[in-house]
Amino acid sequence: MIFQFEIVAMDHSPVDRYFPRKWKLSELKRIVNKWETYMYEHHGWNALYLENHDQGRSVSRFASDRPEFRMHSAKMLATFLGLQSGTVFVYEGQELGMANMPKTWGIDRLKDLESINFYNEILESECRDNSRTPMQWDSTPFAGFSTAQPWMEMTAKVSTWRRAFCFDRDVLDKELRNGEFRCQCDGRQLCCH
Repeated sequence: MIFQFEIVAMDHSPVDRYFPRKWKLSELKRIVNKWETYMYEHHGWNALYLENHDQGRSVSRFASDRPEFRMHSAKMLATFLGLQSGTVFVYEGQELGMANMPKTWGIDRLKDLESINFYNEILESECRDNSRTPMQWDSTPFAGFSTAQPWMEMTAKVSTWRRAFCFDRDVLDKELRNGEFRCQCDGRQLCCH
């Protein structure tokens, strides 16, 4: 199994991850096609992920966390991962479609020293605290994460969105397990496989 960092580094500039750059869908398609094809041909296995403790939330980085698009975006990203060959690694809260901290939060709410040190130069999407807000399990005062005030604030009430990684198990087990990867991209602004 191989953990490669090409997808999660797509929006990083050559200088530093704190200076993000725009990425193109063609880059994502090239990376996915490269690793899916290589691993299939060499009997390998991919580690599939879009988030970790050092990255912003995938729905905010790679899609749209606007309320009207958030759940569709989170499900799209979950489908993107789930339809590839390999083991899907889901970072805490990703299965719920958790987004980055609100853009209205100031530096006084950050805890990560690296982000605080670069605060004047970074965009909200690259702050590591985005992926470190407490996991939200229910609608109790501290969202089931704790009975006491957590070290960071909650980003939103859990009742405002549902699970992003909720799919029909029969479809996943019966239809997708024995498939093979084929890139169906034809140069348009679509990524299909």
